Amino acid sequence: YQKLFEEHGGEKVQLVESLNDHPMWIETLKNIVVNS
Repeated sequence: YQKLFEEHGGEKVQLVESLNDHPMWIETLKNIVVNS
């Protein structure tokens, strides 16, 4: 990602952990999709 980011004018990319990877969030999202 760093190279692509820099090619498009970025200076520094900093990756962070996803905030929505908790098992409860994933299960809830699944339920929303399945029950829609």
